[in-house]
Amino acid sequence: MMCFYSLNEGFGLPILEAQSIGRPVLTSNISSMLEVAGNGALLIDPYDVSSIKKSLETIIKKME
Repeated sequence: MMCFYSLNEGFGLPILEAQSIGRPVLTSNISSMLEVAGNGALLIDPYDVSSIKKSLETIIKKME
């Protein structure tokens, strides 16, 4: 799993790298990350801690 809740990112290359090797991606729904990740990631509000927690739990359950 790749967790990338950055508040500002130039392009989001780490997202593409994780997706290219089949890793689940959790990333921010702001900046370029929203565009780069598309439908291939679980998007969260990086300012909302409860959203991050719920999303992490969702990915972990799917990985089990």
